[in-house]
Amino acid sequence: MTKYATNTKNSTNNRPSKTCGKGSTTPQEERSYRDFYPDLRIQKPLQILRLTDLTNDELPTAQKNSHAAYLENPLPAIAPVFSKPVPTPVFRIIQHTPPHTIPPPLPPYTTYIEPSEDQLAQRTEYDMDEQDKQWLSLYNSKLSETSDIYCDFDYFEWVMDQLEKHWFDLVKDIPKDLKDTDQYPEDITCSVCDDGEAENSNAIVFCDGCDLAVHQDCYGIPFIPEGQWLCRKCMLSPETPVSCVLCPTDGGAYKQTNTNKWAHLTCAMWIPECHIQNVVYMEPIEGVEAIPKSRWKLTCYICHKRHGAPIQCSSKTCCTAYHATCARKAKLYMKMRGQGVIDSNHFRSYCDRHCPKEYKEKINVDESLRLATRELSRKIKLHQESPKNRTKKRKIIEETKPDGGKKMYSLKSPIIPVSILNEIASIPCPFGLKKKKDLIITISRYWALKKESRRGAALLKRLHLEPWTASSAINREEEEFKAQKFELLTTIRKDLEKIRLHLDMIRKREKQKLRVYRNISEQFELAINPIRPLLIPLLDKLKKYDKNDFFLYPVDVKLVPDYIIHIKTPMDFTTMTLKLDTYQYTDVELFRSDFEKIISNCKIYNLPHTVYFKAAVRLEKYSEDLFKQLLIDCKNQGIHVTNGLLES
Repeated sequence: MTKYATNTKNSTNNRPSKTCGKGSTTPQEERSYRDFYPDLRIQKPLQILRLTDLTNDELPTAQKNSHAAYLENPLPAIAPVFSKPVPTPVFRIIQHTPPHTIPPPLPPYTTYIEPSEDQLAQRTEYDMDEQDKQWLSLYNSKLSETSDIYCDFDYFEWVMDQLEKHWFDLVKDIPKDLKDTDQYPEDITCSVCDDGEAENSNAIVFCDGCDLAVHQDCYGIPFIPEGQWLCRKCMLSPETPVSCVLCPTDGGAYKQTNTNKWAHLTCAMWIPECHIQNVVYMEPIEGVEAIPKSRWKLTCYICHKRHGAPIQCSSKTCCTAYHATCARKAKLYMKMRGQGVIDSNHFRSYCDRHCPKEYKEKINVDESLRLATRELSRKIKLHQESPKNRTKKRKIIEETKPDGGKKMYSLKSPIIPVSILNEIASIPCPFGLKKKKDLIITISRYWALKKESRRGAALLKRLHLEPWTASSAINREEEEFKAQKFELLTTIRKDLEKIRLHLDMIRKREKQKLRVYRNISEQFELAINPIRPLLIPLLDKLKKYDKNDFFLYPVDVKLVPDYIIHIKTPMDFTTMTLKLDTYQYTDVELFRSDFEKIISNCKIYNLPHTVYFKAAVRLEKYSEDLFKQLLIDCKNQGIHVTNGLLES
């Protein structure tokens, strides 16, 4: 039996509870009926009495009049009715049951079959609410005054269902606005607590009118509504600008006070005299009138304005005053213990001189204070200028904004295209009505207004909770298309693989052909000019020995104009390379004569003590051994030195 905790007084005085009965501690609901009706026997058969067996004195007072009326017109006596005996069951015992005679198990009583797209299109899923009934009754009353047309509930639900389904099919493929994807940065912070962390139960919500970012707990949003969400300022005063009574800062998380004025939630939470009446919805703000006059006279040291009710530094020896919003913009130390807390003991704020060292190491408070002061001073100068100049500068500032200075508000009511109305009017309807198209147009206007009031949310529960079910047929078509696409891609991949194999074979074939061509060309060169393969490495060695490249290029006549006068047949290694590539050296003597020209020309033109002369002498000595080796190689390979051909 479950035990219930009792009060301390009851436990000490041992007083029984009133709900337990006489002297009992057990609740009345847990006691047996015998405690209340001890003489009742439920197994005893009831006695059947006839009305004639009773006398007038035995009847209650309320039944005496009816008994007198019965005596004047007596009814036949009621005989006791006995129930039939319970029938005896009859059964027989089966000794053996073959396996094939066992009946299969019965199917379940209820099975759910997912409706198809055609069935969902023919089914009317819209359910009327009280608002629809009120509007339809008013509309029918107006129709009855002018004509005999009457719109019943079934037809109204059918039209609303068709409008919603056609509209969903129309807008489901429209890409989302860039505002929903790219406008909000990842490091967005709450406008009230300046914290960027969010949880599932305390998410950051964006206003669809002014892009205000706030936590649910900070701004008082118990649950996120369907469709769009507007802050209190965009909901009550979307066009008229509002200003905070506690600070000069524009924009932010506004809430109304108990005197129908506007104030920032940040200011109300940081000012000790202010408090919030309903901490669930975080409104209204109270205690503005309780702020002392001395606080209203303080001047903010950040914006240098004597406006609103600034707060002061939490240091005991500092009286620096500043607005809560100005301090937030200047990134001063502002610590809150928990969100939605309105106790002044949980708020600590320090000026730039008394900020903790750990906080200053993370954030450059001096730089942020300087930037905030400069920005706020610009606004003060703009406010002090003449109205004409002020208007011009404001226009320039608004034009330079990314959104053109225009504020974004909630979407207007959707407009149904005429083609959809004509399509709905052409659908055969089971309800025979006259002037059906005019009635559909009127219902579509009401549908647009209701869609706007729901902030664009779907009116059908299925489309709102499970929008993917509305496009099952399209999904099937997409799956079939994907299957065909996959099959086509598989075929293309196989063909590409075949092409790759063919290309590999062609590449190998061309490599083999190139190898054969090189072998043939080498054999041909060896037959036509066998001396050339021996002259190429010899010339490379001579070039490599000339480290300063004195003999690599021809002598520049511009630098040495008299060179042609003294040297009639100039020669260099570059000219020899060209002659070697064009097969002009048919024997060793031609090659050696050109090399000797290089050495002789250098000795003729340069004096013996010059660098060029000495380099020519060293190169000449180095070439003697190379030419001796060349003669030996020619002899070994059977090449004539005089004509450069192979010996027969």
